[in-house]
Amino acid sequence: MARQRRAAMGGSSSVSSSNSNDLSIDDDARTFENHKDGHMQRGKPGRGERNVRGSRSWCPRILYTGSASLVILAVLYFLYVGYMETRINTPLNAPKVVTKSGLDVPDRYWGTYRPGVYFGTRTRHPTSLVTGLMWFVPGHFQNNMLALRHWADQGDDISKYGWQLHDGRNFGRQRITDKHIILQTDFVKRPGGKHGGDWTSRIKVLPRKNEGGGGVASLLYYVALDPDDVSGYLSLQGLGQGEAPSLSGTSDSVGEFTMHVLNTSGIILHQHAMHTKHMGLHQLKETVYKGLRVFQGTSESDKYIGLADEVYEKEDKDRIPTFIVYQITGQVPFEMEVVYESHSFFNKPGILSGDAFTEELAKHEEKFHTNFEDKFSMQKKGFVKEEINFAKAALSNMIGGIAYLYGASRVLGEYNSDPVPYWKAPLYTAVPSRSFFPRGFLWDEGFHNLLISKWDREISQDILAHWFDLMNWDGWIPREQILGTEARARVPDEFVVQRDKNANPPTLLLTLHSMMKGFQQDLTDDDYEYLTHLWPRLRAWYS
Repeated sequence: MARQRRAAMGGSSSVSSSNSNDLSIDDDARTFENHKDGHMQRGKPGRGERNVRGSRSWCPRILYTGSASLVILAVLYFLYVGYMETRINTPLNAPKVVTKSGLDVPDRYWGTYRPGVYFGTRTRHPTSLVTGLMWFVPGHFQNNMLALRHWADQGDDISKYGWQLHDGRNFGRQRITDKHIILQTDFVKRPGGKHGGDWTSRIKVLPRKNEGGGGVASLLYYVALDPDDVSGYLSLQGLGQGEAPSLSGTSDSVGEFTMHVLNTSGIILHQHAMHTKHMGLHQLKETVYKGLRVFQGTSESDKYIGLADEVYEKEDKDRIPTFIVYQITGQVPFEMEVVYESHSFFNKPGILSGDAFTEELAKHEEKFHTNFEDKFSMQKKGFVKEEINFAKAALSNMIGGIAYLYGASRVLGEYNSDPVPYWKAPLYTAVPSRSFFPRGFLWDEGFHNLLISKWDREISQDILAHWFDLMNWDGWIPREQILGTEARARVPDEFVVQRDKNANPPTLLLTLHSMMKGFQQDLTDDDYEYLTHLWPRLRAWYS
């Protein structure tokens, strides 16, 4: 039994030993496999690890590519927005329709191109010298202030004013009926020299029929330099020295010149002249108010309103004037002449004053009446004199209401967050109302020039050319042109900005159609050039 147990134990021991050997072999095999796998892992990744490591290597590339794409898209977007923002004030890339301007057209260089004042002159130059008329009747107040007239203003409650005759080139006659007096302004130009020639304005002060003569009125005539005319200069001479007052000066627009103020009839009571710096072309009247003083007359009870000799701020050390005003106070009726002479005009027949002025005025009047009948045949059609005079006044008010403006509009496009300035440009245009809308309106201009083109086709072509030259890259023209400080001062802020979503019907096509009917079969070289330059802008406007 013992041997059997030992034998059994011995067998069990051998089995156990055998099992132990098997386990050892298995461990060695695992070790070998692990060792082998280790060599394989170091030499070449396995499939699972390749997938993990591959996905890790692609992630940065995707992030880098995505980020770069977003940056490029953002840059392109901002470039696009910036481009779209500038389209509204980028001129159309096409030849200008206006090929002659300023002194290239000397007979239309000087003119009554300030329809927003009762009477004023300027040139067709961006920084033109400007002149104009103001007046008052002593004792006549309005809104607790002296009723000083300057701008054509509905609030002045003037009975009527307007041009009775005007040809757009050489002369004009206007009549203004105020509360106590009647003013007649006659304007005549004489061509010559290099700066548009000479001109004279005769201003008559007449009593109203129901008041008779004997009243007193004061006329003020001024000359002002544009603030951007850096080389301009004015100098006053003569007043108080027993001779007619005059001034001399120079300007970018007209070169050197002299201006005389002459009394040609009536009793003159007082004369004054003021030199100062104006506060802006839109504040000439306010500048005059600052210079008015009360003067003692010949007796203790005789007091009158006149201009101080000079008015400057205390800190103004140079005291170089940009604004000179003459004042003549006379007993109604009386008249004065303002004579402008260009220093570049030599060999002239004499000063354009007195009889010489009267003769030139009569010559232009006669020519106007002849041309009016030739063009409209109203007498031939049986209209009576009153009707013909009415028609002449209607035409003359349209022609006399032509303005020359310069500046930049304020515009707002679809892609603009704030208004931006249009480019600076001139505009030669008629105006719909001297007192309320003394500026350019696109829609109105098509109707204006249906009449103007019948009188002077060249003037109409020039007006349309100026309007079409205001076209931007998208074929849009701002419908209301508020150019310059004088125009801007008369428009409420909410109406200044022009939006590209607002447009007017293309009424200029009515004028073009009407003018084309008037062209002869053989167009001139100038006509061909005009139409060639106009065509790209018409296409852009249509599209």
